[in-house]
This record gives sequence, structure tokens and C-alpha cells, in this order.
Amino acid sequence: MTTAKQHARPAIVVALVAALVSCASYQPLTAPSSSLPPGVTLDDRGEYLLVTRARADAAPAAHGIIFYPGGLVEPEAYVSMLAPLAEQGIPVAILRVPADLAVFRPAAAEAVLEGEAAPLAETWTLAGHSLGGAMAARFMARDAEDYASVQGLILLASYPAGSDSLAGTEVPVLSVWAENDALSTAEDREETSARLPANTQFAIIAGGNHAGFGEYGPQDDDGPLEIPREEQHRQVRELIVGFLEGV
Repeated sequence: MTTAKQHARPAIVVALVAALVSCASYQPLTAPSSSLPPGVTLDDRGEYLLVTRARADAAPAAHGIIFYPGGLVEPEAYVSMLAPLAEQGIPVAILRVPADLAVFRPAAAEAVLEGEAAPLAETWTLAGHSLGGAMAARFMARDAEDYASVQGLILLASYPAGSDSLAGTEVPVLSVWAENDALSTAEDREETSARLPANTQFAIIAGGNHAGFGEYGPQDDDGPLEIPREEQHRQVRELIVGFLEGV
């Protein structure tokens, strides 16, 4: 899987993507349905997986999340981390992208924003892991102005490419990193933080790693996961909920 940093260097993108396409995708360790809290449903809409809670009324939720998977990671591998958000009344759409590489469809969020799921939330926050976060940032930088409901950005082990800088904007951004991530590193964070708005919220998960943001690991060249994967997921959800309260 690649990180946003690699896609900030246009000269190597073609060769990199060609190499990645020849690799198998990372699959979820368990069946996604086994990760669903009571009352939460998983609906495969083709272009995305929709995770929602059954509601007694038809009123839209205040916030929803549109999630871009990391490079070469199947969308089902994020259900266990994100499904409990739906239990709290936050609908989640996990995008399905060609060859499990969001770089092939950075505008994939349109399928949600222009489709039948759009009315489920008053506002939608774009989110993504690694390469997926870079493409969520690209959508925010280049396309989000066409959608009034898009109100924020959440980056997990990720950052915008130089051509998609959000510096100087007032977009609400949450940037979450993991202490032992050997693929999206502290050096990456320092080198790319200037591409984010001044009001960006940063958080670091102690003992976490790159693959710990999903449920597909271990991952080649990653650092060790020194906390339970479920604990990394719990901390991510806690950060997301707190962030959405301020969006």
C-alpha cells in the first residue's frame, strides 16, 4: 500500500501504480457482518458500502462520513472500525474504488453525495486512510465546493499531496497518526503539516501502527502494533466523534 507522500511526486506515479496493480489487495481478517453492533446494517450499494443504524424516524443525521480506503485495502476491512459510529447515529459510506486504489477514482465521493444516500445526513465529512486520505484531501481541494453538505476532512496516517494543499483555507481537519507507523511517519507529518489549515487538529495514537487503522494486517514494512487493534479503533472513533461535534 502506498502513502500520500508517494503520490505527491508525479514522476513516479505511473510506475508505482503499475507495480501496485500487480499485487493482491489486503482483505479483512473477519467477515464484516460479524463486526456489526446490534441494530446496525451493512448494505452493499456497489460503489460503496453503507453502514447505518435503523431509525424510527426519517430525519437525517447531523453528520455522516464518506470514507476512502487505503491503497490495496478492500473496503470491508474498515467495517469493524467504523460500524460503531453508525450505532451512534453517524451513517458511514465506505467507498469501493477500481483495483482498490483510490487514485483511480479520487471523485468517488460523488456516488454518495449525488445518490440516494445523500439525504441520510445533513453534512458529510470526507475521511480516508493513507492513499485514501490523500484522495479525500484531493476531493476536498478540487471538488468539495460543488457540494454544500461537505463540511470537514479526517485523515488517518495521511496528508494532502503538494498539488492539493489546503493551507490558507478554513476547512475543519482532523489528522490522526500512529506512533509506530513506519509507512506514514513522524517525518512525513512534519514535512506536510504546512499543507493543512492552521486550525487542523492533530492526534497521535500511542502504540498504534499503519495497518491498525483497518482490520487486514500485518502489512509489509509497517512498525509493530503494541496495543490491541480494537483499542486503536476505539481511539480513532473517539477522536472522530469529538471532531464532528465541532464541525
